[in-house]
Amino acid sequence: MPPSYQQATTVSEDTIFHETSPLLCICGPHQGCCREHPSIRSPNRRLREHPCIYHRSKQSTPTEVSLRRAETGDDKAEDLLIGLQSALTLEPIHSVMAYHLSSNHLACIHGRLGPGTKRAFIPKLSFKDTCTSENGTTYIWTSEIYFNKGDFLQKQELVCYQSRSDDNRPQSFTACPHQSLTISAPKFATKNGMVEVSAQITNYPPRCTSHDSEQWSNFDGQYAQVVGCTICHSDAECTLELYDRSLLTTYTCYKDLGPGVDSQNSKWIALLTGLGSPERKEYELDVYERVWNTAKTLRRCGLHRVTHQTPNGVFNVGKRSH
Repeated sequence: MPPSYQQATTVSEDTIFHETSPLLCICGPHQGCCREHPSIRSPNRRLREHPCIYHRSKQSTPTEVSLRRAETGDDKAEDLLIGLQSALTLEPIHSVMAYHLSSNHLACIHGRLGPGTKRAFIPKLSFKDTCTSENGTTYIWTSEIYFNKGDFLQKQELVCYQSRSDDNRPQSFTACPHQSLTISAPKFATKNGMVEVSAQITNYPPRCTSHDSEQWSNFDGQYAQVVGCTICHSDAECTLELYDRSLLTTYTCYKDLGPGVDSQNSKWIALLTGLGSPERKEYELDVYERVWNTAKTLRRCGLHRVTHQTPNGVFNVGKRSH
């Protein structure tokens, strides 16, 4: 059962400041890549017809429910539909994560939070685990839920270690119905007596119109990218580096899940089905910053400080430079 409000950790509020900088390109020295395109993808609205999310897009929106009730007068049927939707769970960021979160979970916790609770860590909805595949790939993942100023926030992270093996497979990550990332199976070699690992990074939709994917080698230094969705309140970060002869991939996703009291909330609907309209300004990483700072204030571990070059300038959440 979800925790009572006495079990939730609450702290005082803090203030978050924002700064902006000139537009820059983060794609690096790739041939044919301009230096003015956005580094944070806008959602491709054609994704609504994508077969991977089409079956989830069939859920009714609040407006559709109201119109149907007015036309048919069938309140019970629509209440049943909304009830079923409340039980639907968000897709985790990686297929190995055995984690399920529904609107019902959030609503139950919301009803148990103490009066005046402004910020809290929700342990009963937070999990961590580790597993190793038959080909030797190790996965370590965490999912944490926070409550902050009336909204539930989520930080999901998966760390993947891949050593030299002919059985290595690509790794695919999903931040929301509008954005995903695939990293090819790593290739290992020796260069000047040193271990080299390389991989191809493919975003969907592409981050740049000039190239569909990016090639990376550890000789280029740590790889880092950050993307955001203007429809879903979701930001995602990915880093690659060589660690003890293994490719270390870290994928972190920050989400604003909404107040958790209504399965028809636009934030929840967008994350669940992909339906919605842009509610965020382009090139913002406000969700990343809000979730990260909430976790820091709650003294949660596992927070990284990664520097990104975005169209709004240098972003490092630990330095609040955005």
